[in-house]
Amino acid sequence: MEPCPTRTIAWAQVGPWMKYVNAFMMPNSKLLALTNALGLLTYRDLFVNLPTDVSPSKLLRHLASVGVGLELCLGPLCIFAPSLGVPVAILFHVYILSMCPFASVMEWNATCLYFLW
Repeated sequence: MEPCPTRTIAWAQVGPWMKYVNAFMMPNSKLLALTNALGLLTYRDLFVNLPTDVSPSKLLRHLASVGVGLELCLGPLCIFAPSLGVPVAILFHVYILSMCPFASVMEWNATCLYFLW
């Protein structure tokens, strides 16, 4: 029996590797470019000590934890409290799209936004 693709995708983000995924994707973020221009958050804030130590910073590890938590809570939140869950899910997927992710992540997030709307 094949695993459900949706379940596999949701659980793929639960683990210690997610902080490295964020470290790889966030530098492409249009949101990061905006915060950098405003002087709020820069590329260097995402890592421990560039260029010698490219381990995810504490901030990036926390952002990854928040992302994983939201990923797990969005489904139940949209079902049981749609007036809160749907806007949060829309913002979540727009944030992911702002990072210009690679491969099929763009299509997945665009489809999620379409169904949320």
